[in-house]
Amino acid sequence: MKQLKSLELLRLRLWNHAEQIFCFTASWYHQVWGRENRTRKICLYMWHLIGKLLEIILDTFCMEPCRICFQFIGKSDHKPQLKTLCKQCWTSKIIYKPVSEWLAIDNSYGINIASCVTYSGAIRDLIHRLKYQNDPVLAHDLSHLIVHAWPMILPMIAERDVVLIPIPLSKKRLASRGYNQAELICRHAAQHLHVKYTHALTRIKETKPQFGLSRAERQDNLQSAFRGNADEIRDKVVVLIDDIYTSGSTLAAAAKEVHSCGATKVLALTIARAEKHLPTGESKNARDLTLLRD
Repeated sequence: MKQLKSLELLRLRLWNHAEQIFCFTASWYHQVWGRENRTRKICLYMWHLIGKLLEIILDTFCMEPCRICFQFIGKSDHKPQLKTLCKQCWTSKIIYKPVSEWLAIDNSYGINIASCVTYSGAIRDLIHRLKYQNDPVLAHDLSHLIVHAWPMILPMIAERDVVLIPIPLSKKRLASRGYNQAELICRHAAQHLHVKYTHALTRIKETKPQFGLSRAERQDNLQSAFRGNADEIRDKVVVLIDDIYTSGSTLAAAAKEVHSCGATKVLALTIARAEKHLPTGESKNARDLTLLRD
């Protein structure tokens, strides 16, 4: 991937520092205050306001480089809803292939998973950059792919109370990365879709990498890995949000916990999916996806 020049890096770091400050503060409030209360809502509202003002200032004075062609994004080639990709790259490199699949969890239960694109080409590079090259601003643009997949599950939601929940990282991995990419994607998607999102699911178990494990070993690895907050889940339609759908083991484990907390229905949305899910028909893309899973 092409390297950014020093001036581009300076501008990029300004954006990323602002995004990371928001992530840290929102996470801190969530841990300290726990469930929703008036003080927490006021604090988060004020921080949203400050963050929006900072965003306007940065957007005015700091031109963003496109993360695909690395040309500065000018007014003429800038899509109003995007921050990190130019109009030409978005329309030519991001190929929509929305697919909805049924994931059987046990003999009597399963969930629908909708994904917008396949994991290849530019999407592969962008997700890798988001997760491993300290570029959380990308989550804003990638969240639009969640929006494009939304109509596929909309008939299953009807008029019921719906809430988005991101797949959580373990504390160790969150501390190492500095942010949870699924949480960023979920937060932006909730804003675009005008629906609620919550941190009602936490990861309480450090799981080992899924690469090389059989399906049974994957399920055992994720056994009791999540804990849900029943007060925020009960009697709601829960839509799990994640970046990549590979074998489905993580989504299945999260869905089982959410279902046990009293959700009326559980669905899932992801940005990308493997062309062939593991462990059968394992492909190079699928192996890469397994390494990227968390």
